[in-house]
Amino acid sequence: MGAAAKEATPFPRSDFEKTLARRTDQYFKRTREIVGRHGDVRVTYAAFMRRPVIFCPKLAVEWLERAAAA
Repeated sequence: MGAAAKEATPFPRSDFEKTLARRTDQYFKRTREIVGRHGDVRVTYAAFMRRPVIFCPKLAVEWLERAAAA
């Protein structure tokens, strides 16, 4: 990666982050890039499940509500 590409990255990437990036869905990988470009703004989340699935979002929704309130 050239010097110009390193400067374009909004945040330094640790080995952990590189490992995580290889195992994370593209939808979430781009979040860092988008926040770095546009700042902290209101968003709408979409949850995608592959079938068959049992979807139990209560804990996630409660966490999001607490995080938003903070």
